Amino acid sequence: MLRTGKAIVLPAVLSAVFAVSAGAQAACDIDEGRPSQVARAFLSVTQAANAQEAENWAEATRSLQNAVKLLSERGAIGPNELGRSFLLGKALSLYLNNPTQPLVTDAASLGFPAEAGTIDLVSAVDSLFEVVEQSQPGCLETTADWRRQKGWVGLLQSAADHLNAGRNDSAIVAANRAMTLGESPYATMVLGHVANNQNQLANALRFYERTVELASDSIYTDLRFETLVNIGNLATDAAADTVPEAKAALAQRAATAYQAVMQNTTDSTFVRAARRGLSRSALLMGDTTSFRGVYAPLIANPAGYTYDDLVVSGVDAAQAGLWADAVKLFDGAVERNTWHRDALYNGALSHARQGTHDRALALVQKLVQLDPSNPDNWMLTAEIYNGLAKAAARNPAQQKTMNEAVTANFSKAQDMKHRVAFSEFAKTASGATLGGIIENRSDAARSFTLRVEFLDAAGAVVGTGEAAVGPVAPGAEGRFTITAAAPNVAGFRYAPL
Repeated sequence: MLRTGKAIVLPAVLSAVFAVSAGAQAACDIDEGRPSQVARAFLSVTQAANAQEAENWAEATRSLQNAVKLLSERGAIGPNELGRSFLLGKALSLYLNNPTQPLVTDAASLGFPAEAGTIDLVSAVDSLFEVVEQSQPGCLETTADWRRQKGWVGLLQSAADHLNAGRNDSAIVAANRAMTLGESPYATMVLGHVANNQNQLANALRFYERTVELASDSIYTDLRFETLVNIGNLATDAAADTVPEAKAALAQRAATAYQAVMQNTTDSTFVRAARRGLSRSALLMGDTTSFRGVYAPLIANPAGYTYDDLVVSGVDAAQAGLWADAVKLFDGAVERNTWHRDALYNGALSHARQGTHDRALALVQKLVQLDPSNPDNWMLTAEIYNGLAKAAARNPAQQKTMNEAVTANFSKAQDMKHRVAFSEFAKTASGATLGGIIENRSDAARSFTLRVEFLDAAGAVVGTGEAAVGPVAPGAEGRFTITAAAPNVAGFRYAPL
């Protein structure tokens, strides 16, 4: 199941764009000056909008109640139903802007006659503006602005908040209410996430694809590309689990989404995700040629790509067992950053599988200087020496030395009573955060102190940090997070435990 990995928050610009009082465009010609009740209601609605801008909700409510009361009088009904419907829609739309206003409420509290009963504000606004839109299609832009007031934005945020909190049913209700007032890519995104949470593949893809269609404006750029990646990931996951007859169509659907990302943005985060998705979908279909074609430009010109680009594609190649490609990608990554343990470990492993053990040894020796308390690194070192020993079959003395190194490094890995593993390494221009676990591999509870040096691209220490972990029970793990204010961090090393 696809996970978004982060809480959904609507951008502040959404309110700035839509939550304004809109005057009629030239194409929308509605008489708001007759009869007298409509004309006076127009002034009250204007006063209410101004009061809301000043966040004077009490004054705004009084003005809106007066407008609704005027528009409910017998003399207001009949002579100018289009103007009356338009103004009443405006008034109820402004009611929705009040954050304390119930969506379903006693109509009398809004200024309607006592016998009016209850009213659903969202449905009422929609119905009133539909009257205008059907009679005057040229007013669609004007009514769209009035539909998309602060109350609409509030419904979108409510839908996102419910989704973030795991309240799927409430998220659906809020999103659908927002959609009643006006379509939004945020509403369809929420509905897509809910459908995905409920394992409704067809609905999830339908809502996500509608999100992309609605997110054509530049204010939705990130949402559009994030959703395209989601479509690709979801379709690829489904293709992996479905029957062969449906696999190709889903894989193609995924590829189309990923290609739309790669062809329309240079944002490295989205492009990297799409590149990896394309690789996965091609491999899923057994198309090795297309799979290799995805990362071929990185092999041809590694200097033109980031460290992260090269490592991610290197991992893809390695997982496919294409070691010759993997070593080129990881070598390119090491050239970009020689102080990052991930490129060193994966590069050493790939070279060992490729049979280039001398290069593997150089990489793993650098690795254990940076990351000395992970037995996996020493086990990899033993594997590399084993490869070197086999290659020295015609030189008994050299082979003996290599075999001794195999035994020494294997024993070091087996005897290590702890294991440090990293799950987070986030960098900014001014700092870095490192997170992970320390596993206690001994028979007694232990406490640990991890002391880290953060390094720049030249290997100079630009910051330090430490974490106390424990006591950690035998066989258990203790978590750590270290944050340092350090400029231009490229990698890290730590003192052996």
